[in-house]
Amino acid sequence: MKRESKLEFRLTYDDSKEIEAIVCIIPGGAEDMNSYIYIDDYLTRNYKVAVININYHCIGNRPHLGSSFYLDDIDKFILDTSLKAINLKCINVYDINSYENLNNTFIKIDQEIQKLKLNQQLHQNYKLKTHVSFLPFKNEYQN
Repeated sequence: MKRESKLEFRLTYDDSKEIEAIVCIIPGGAEDMNSYIYIDDYLTRNYKVAVININYHCIGNRPHLGSSFYLDDIDKFILDTSLKAINLKCINVYDINSYENLNNTFIKIDQEIQKLKLNQQLHQNYKLKTHVSFLPFKNEYQN
């Protein structure tokens, strides 16, 4: 696995204290190291510790941390197969190459499904199930 971006970390300590321990924090819960700044500060003020806070690999794989939605080849295959199953062949999902294009395509699909429902070619409660992927903002590998 090759990392294209440098490892990000923050080291917090009180240089007036003799350090007795090192605390490593790897954020979880879909947050980055900036969410833990108060914890770092609290620990270093109240204990003789240095705190290393690390952004783990692919932290940018969360929408609120910068990732965007896109369709990979498998997503496109799933969507294409699902559309063909309801006889929507007027949409070429393999041309989707940007978030804006993805959004516009989903709007068009929704409109076409509404037409099929109005013409009673689909049940009124029909919902298209599909899949999209996240594109990390640092172009990191997803596992």
